[in-house]
Amino acid sequence: QLQQHVPSLHAWLSTNDKLQALAGDMAWKALLVSPHPAGQAPPPPQRLMLESSLEGMSVALPWPFGKAPLERRPLRIETTLNAAADDTVRIKYGDDVQIALSRARDAAGVRHLQRLETVFGAATAPTLEQDGIYVHGQLRSLPLGEWAMLMKGPALPTSGLPIRLEVDVAQLHTLGQEFAEVSLRGHQDPVAWRIQMTSPM
Repeated sequence: QLQQHVPSLHAWLSTNDKLQALAGDMAWKALLVSPHPAGQAPPPPQRLMLESSLEGMSVALPWPFGKAPLERRPLRIETTLNAAADDTVRIKYGDDVQIALSRARDAAGVRHLQRLETVFGAATAPTLEQDGIYVHGQLRSLPLGEWAMLMKGPALPTSGLPIRLEVDVAQLHTLGQEFAEVSLRGHQDPVAWRIQMTSPM
């Protein structure tokens, strides 16, 4: 399912030798929705919804994505099928992560990532109103050192899209230290990440 519906993420995990981070077996529930066309209008695209508790699967990635095999972390993936133009994929992972991405077809019919929005925390859902890649929200914990080690590998394929970061972290762990109430603001330019970290401590 990951390779089919989120190929850029699958490619990044594979390139960074992290596909083995997903291990185990779990049950899936699939629902295919076929809306009825209105009058003479073309039929709306079908929607496929996949759901799993992920019980039985371990995810060896840093928080907020990592989980133990016996832990239940509901995952829901919703995507359009056979869309003539743009399509959208929406992912909800537990109570802490929501992801939405839109892909546009080129003249040859190949889909390319156009927008990707990741929201941490349950306050809001992704709106896909921002161009490029937008990561924002609130996290109760962030092991920044672990993510920095992981991000040293090849980057997530982003087709040159601009990337913007606006995340508030209650407890940030890095370089053997802990920082409380941290605000992360930044962007990625052609050379490197430019991130500003502020904290009252």
